[in-house]
Amino acid sequence: MGEIIYISSAWLKIWTSVKHSFIPWLAEPHWIGIVAGLFLFSTLTCSAQDTAIHINGGFEQLNADSFPGRWERYGKDCRVVVDQKIRQEGSVSLSITKAGGEGDYAGISCTIAPLYEGDTLTLTGYLRSENVSGGDARLWMRVDNKGGAREFDDMSGRGVTGNTGWTQYEIRLPYNSRKAVAINLGAELTGSGKMWVDHLQLYLDKRLIENAPLKRVLKAEIWQDTTAFQMSGITNIPTDRKHVRLLTQLGMLWGFLKYYHPAIAEGNFNWDSELFKVLPGILRAPDAAAAYKIMEQWVDGLGPVASCNDCIGKAAATLKVDADYGYLFMPGCFPASLVRKLAFIRDNHIVASKHYYVDQGDYVNNPVFTHEVNYLAEPCPDAGLRLLSLYRYWSIIQYFFPNRHLIGKDWNAVLADEIRTFAQSSDLGSYTLACLKLIARIHDTHANIWGKNPTLDSLKGKMILPIRTTFVENKLVVIGYYGDADGVKQQVAVGDIVEKIDGVPVARLVQKYLPYTAASNFGTQLFAMSAGGGFLLRSNDSTAILSLQGKQERRKVKVMRLPYSEAIRAQDRPQYRVKTSHELLRPDIGYIFPAQLRSTSIDTIRKALGQTKGIVIDLRSYPTAPMAYNYGAWLKPSASVFAKFTGVDFAHPGAFLYGDSTANGGDDKETYKGRIAILVNSYTQSQAEFTTMALSTVPGAAVIGETSAGADGNVSEIRLPGGIFTLISGIGVLYPDGTESQRLGVKIDIPVHPTIGGIRAGRDELLERALSYIDDGR
Repeated sequence: MGEIIYISSAWLKIWTSVKHSFIPWLAEPHWIGIVAGLFLFSTLTCSAQDTAIHINGGFEQLNADSFPGRWERYGKDCRVVVDQKIRQEGSVSLSITKAGGEGDYAGISCTIAPLYEGDTLTLTGYLRSENVSGGDARLWMRVDNKGGAREFDDMSGRGVTGNTGWTQYEIRLPYNSRKAVAINLGAELTGSGKMWVDHLQLYLDKRLIENAPLKRVLKAEIWQDTTAFQMSGITNIPTDRKHVRLLTQLGMLWGFLKYYHPAIAEGNFNWDSELFKVLPGILRAPDAAAAYKIMEQWVDGLGPVASCNDCIGKAAATLKVDADYGYLFMPGCFPASLVRKLAFIRDNHIVASKHYYVDQGDYVNNPVFTHEVNYLAEPCPDAGLRLLSLYRYWSIIQYFFPNRHLIGKDWNAVLADEIRTFAQSSDLGSYTLACLKLIARIHDTHANIWGKNPTLDSLKGKMILPIRTTFVENKLVVIGYYGDADGVKQQVAVGDIVEKIDGVPVARLVQKYLPYTAASNFGTQLFAMSAGGGFLLRSNDSTAILSLQGKQERRKVKVMRLPYSEAIRAQDRPQYRVKTSHELLRPDIGYIFPAQLRSTSIDTIRKALGQTKGIVIDLRSYPTAPMAYNYGAWLKPSASVFAKFTGVDFAHPGAFLYGDSTANGGDDKETYKGRIAILVNSYTQSQAEFTTMALSTVPGAAVIGETSAGADGNVSEIRLPGGIFTLISGIGVLYPDGTESQRLGVKIDIPVHPTIGGIRAGRDELLERALSYIDDGR
């Protein structure tokens, strides 16, 4: 097993200098705003500026923006600032002021890496409130564990309201150092009013976090190889036809051994380093036979594989997708002697109790990739690291992506396609685009380059057009504005069609950016491309010439772009038509907006909407509280299955099995009797799609709208050299009849597409159709 070591303070400083705040364009900040993941030698921390371990809970250390280091602010229609006048201790506190209703959140957050041993986390802090109503002031803390599981407390039912003086509060959470990937904490205000927070302290087993013992790291000996923490030393990779073929075979062999050979599963080899050792010989080999000899010796050097007399065979009844080993076992690919050795490794594969490079997530067993080094020490990965990046991602998709069969192109061919691109991407910009293009090729809306990636931001552009757009009737249409847009409103109207940007037709721009827009289907690609996080509206130029088609005439206008960082805080989500979780559209028709829900909202909603003849559930948003089971129990008179799952066969990586089904309904004596209309579009993703599937089984329910994002299931995190952070859908989610939700999206009962005329008239055509359905059932 090797000697046990402790994380050194030098590594701690390297780790804590790296920051990834994952805020995808579909996320609600309180629940998904900061998605953190820890793999050894890469981490999420509270700030890129401050490498101290303490959390700066007194807010005394300010960054260049005069905001407390280590802390992020979130929320809309709010003001989060340092207050030098009202404070509990020290020279400052932090105040949060907002106006809003139920479900609105504004606050501060900090994420630290779980580098410590212990059992119980305790967050203490002082709060003060002024005129807090319609919600409360609170502390919150969340521990993210492998596989998406969480421990969470936000003082629900214990929050502060009205006017109060400084009072200390405390919340506690269980902590498992083996499973934890991030510790998140903060304070927030819901409803309206003002709160102050000061003197936050985080304890682990009654010790301040900075004094807690560091967790132990196993397998020290394999990380003593310095190539694990430096560049590969390989600066040039030839890309002629001969070498591309050999490098394709090497990549497939490297990935197969990583997940099938027991010595690697046990952590006896630094598999990245082994690639860098074998690669120069492959590149220098005079012919294929010499290269194959090196590969076979490499396999032999891993040690013998024991024969397995009771290995688990593939269960045909539950097998959905069989394993694909690339070209390894194709006739003529490798010498017969090497093929026999690989077949023996494959056929005698034993599931490791804990594989060094991949674990099983809690609850749903999605893959959790561990011990993957980020290699952040240099501004651009060298040629060897870039090839490693390609191999790592390709192998993960090949062996652990449950929707590999839906990619649309032979994934084996993709490896050969991309070798030249990765080999030749010698600057950080071209390398980042190569990674983004590769990620986009799996057609998964969960997949993208997430987090704060300065290189990608520069490539997209640090400025953005002051208009919000989406595609309607295959045209890029203005639907709103970013920031203070009074001047822009005089030039550009809602409903205007943008035909050209700086003289380039939008259709041409779409074709240019499609390969770099990661999404499950074309409609969601267009949606993502035209949103603030996409390429289409972004540039590094401060001005733009727009060619517009208005209601009456064509015209050109010159507009000033806004800094992206400012505009996106103003608005990058649909204009919410309500500020609360629910309302009455008419005396007899209710409306639920899941983006404003809280876990306790259902009790209020049942009382307010229970006697209506119909309810519209607007899932053109991301739910801030689960709905599938508790709302299903209220809305469905009897239980029925609404989804079934697929996942990795860890006994045979690359194969995927049918798993459990899940049902809802039938648990409530006072079942709702009216009709249900569920609204969906490209914004409907992941939990929103799962919720749609669950509630679509309510008798009399109809799903109305457009194709959804087509990305359901718990996500798995992937880290690539150069600080690239991405995700995949880690499990498959199907309808009971076997219909895929991935890529296809949810089943639509009544297709409705917005029109340009409707946009210009300010109409919500999906909502209108929902009301019609509730009225007449058609």
